[in-house]
Parts: sequence; C-alpha cells; structure tokens
Amino acid sequence: MKVGLAGLLLVGVLAFAADGEMAAPILLKLKPSPDVGQTSITREQFRSELLMRVASNEGKTISTRKDSESAEEAFSDTTIREAAGQREFRRRYDRAVKTSRTGTRLLPRSGKSLLITDRGGEFSIRNESGLPLEAEETQELSKELKLDRKVIALNFCLPRSPVGIGQVWSIAAADASVCFNTVGDLEAAGSSASGKLLRIYDKNGRAFGTIEIDLALRVKNMGKLPFDAPAMLRGQVRIDGCIDGKSPEGSWSLTGSLEGSSHPQGNHGKPVLNIKLDLSADSTTTSGDAR
Repeated sequence: MKVGLAGLLLVGVLAFAADGEMAAPILLKLKPSPDVGQTSITREQFRSELLMRVASNEGKTISTRKDSESAEEAFSDTTIREAAGQREFRRRYDRAVKTSRTGTRLLPRSGKSLLITDRGGEFSIRNESGLPLEAEETQELSKELKLDRKVIALNFCLPRSPVGIGQVWSIAAADASVCFNTVGDLEAAGSSASGKLLRIYDKNGRAFGTIEIDLALRVKNMGKLPFDAPAMLRGQVRIDGCIDGKSPEGSWSLTGSLEGSSHPQGNHGKPVLNIKLDLSADSTTTSGDAR
C-alpha cells in the first residue's frame, strides 16, 4: 500500500500528539500554478503609507507630507498546456484597481481575459478577444511574471532540505530581497532573513502548514531616491497553505516598515528629507476545475 506525503505527515503529527516525539522533518514545497485543466483564483491587496518630513540640519521641521496608496486585484489562472519548461495559461482579471492621492482608477488589464505563454522565462501576452493590448500593460505584466519566475526558482525562499516543526533556517539576504523587497536595491552587509515552520496540519488529505519569515534588509534607495545611508526594511511574512506541492491553495501576508533620510541633490548643507514607509500586502488563492 502506497502512502502519500500528506498521509505520512498526518501520521507523524498524530504520533507526536500520542507520545510527545517531534514529527519527522519534511521538505516544504509550494505549487506556483494549477495543473493542466485546473483553475486557481487569487485575490491580492497592497497598501502603503508614506510620511515625508523635510527638516533643517538642526532638526527643525520645514514641511511634511503624507501619501497613501493601495492596489487590489482579483484574477483566475487556468493552465491550458504545460511541457518541457513551457506553459500556456489563461488569466482573467475580474478586477484590477489602484488608489492614490489623485483618486482610484481601473488598470488597463481589469476585465480582460489574456492568453499568456511562458517559454523559459520569455512571455508572450495577447488579448483573448483579439483586440490589441496597450504596450504599457504588457510590459508591466511581463515584468511581474518574470519576477514571479525568479521567486519560484528560489523556491519561494524556503529551504531545499527537510525541516521540522519549530526549526529555523537562514535565508541569503540577496534571495530574500528578490522574494520580498520591492522598495530598492539591497545592501547585503548588515542584512539578514530567516524562516521558521510553525505547524503542519491536514486539509482534505493534503499537507498544509504555517511558515513565518522575518526580514531585516538594508536598502540603498527607494525607487530613484537614494538614502544618505542604507535604510533598514523590517518585515514579517506569514504563509499558510499547501506545503506538499499538490495544490496552489493558500494565503500569505506581509507587513513591514522602513525609515531613512536623504539629501536628494547630494548636498548635505541643504535640508534633509526624512522618510517613514509602512506597507502591508496579502494574497489568498483557491483552486478547482477549469473555469
């Protein structure tokens, strides 16, 4: 009789409950996309709040400004075919909006059904309706998809060897920056990241788990704005989902903050711009038969 990984995990958890022994270490594996003929449905939200304070070199406040932004997307991915490093899928955007101090706007992809082909990291994107797409939206989406591919190649910053419940693993700062840093360029010196498997549980015969990742990343800039000295981005990521590689179902959340200062023109005799950034994001994915 063959016993699947989920079954082995469940047996291990029950054994731990029965006799107090730690469950056997397991290999964590997240599934990035649905199988052929299957659909995943994802809802994502992102929020940021930026406080900017211009001060004299004596520390006196000259002016302040507060900006907030948010974005929300709801889309489904259906895998049409997949083989030898290539994948073709349909992505339907039910909603894609962005809100800033200038108001809320629908993104061009909102309401569209796109046919996307991934050929070894090169993406072709076309509108299923046959109507042309704006260059801006294809370039932006292609950039997002290429970043997703890099994160997948890094195994989502999860360890490549088995870990036990409560075990902590270190993450290379450069890898953590690819997986979680969208603020600016990394200063590796003084940066650190680590992950921890908090629990394992069974859900409909599949192994699910909760993972926590702590970040302390020094970044040199925020977009085009350079910091006088690298600013510390501190954050925490929480993943709760299928960890046996059988389903993309699950959720993740991120909270983080950053503080830094800059003399944008490089003249330290001029007033200094102090920045405090708070950000959060969350995503939930379910899966089922093709839609």
